[in-house]
Amino acid sequence: MLGDLLPNATSSLGELLKKAKAAAVSWNQKDVVAQIAAIEIAFSEAKVKTGYENWQINTAVHFNEWADLKKEDFAPVVTAFRSFTETFACDGCNEMYFVTPNRGKKEALRCGCGTLNLNLLQKDG
Repeated sequence: MLGDLLPNATSSLGELLKKAKAAAVSWNQKDVVAQIAAIEIAFSEAKVKTGYENWQINTAVHFNEWADLKKEDFAPVVTAFRSFTETFACDGCNEMYFVTPNRGKKEALRCGCGTLNLNLLQKDG
């Protein structure tokens, strides 16, 4: 269900971006820090936009007789959630971001084409 998946996915991506930023800072990679900051801003803005439309989702899902939603009422919800879910994927290959390796210590947040390849490992010392 969306209520089970979305909060966990949102939290996980936010944490991975923070970890990637900390790693980039530790390696003194200012351009990567700026790239991550831009991703965080887009992610945060898209997340906030989905929250503005929650009343339509709640009324539709819980079937309230007074809530007779029309296409025009729900279109902004669809747009907001599409924009939000797009922040989880690469603009180049449209592949969802993933963590490598699959098991063990998380080393990178990336996409298939490599447009996004963020180091998650901080420099020692």
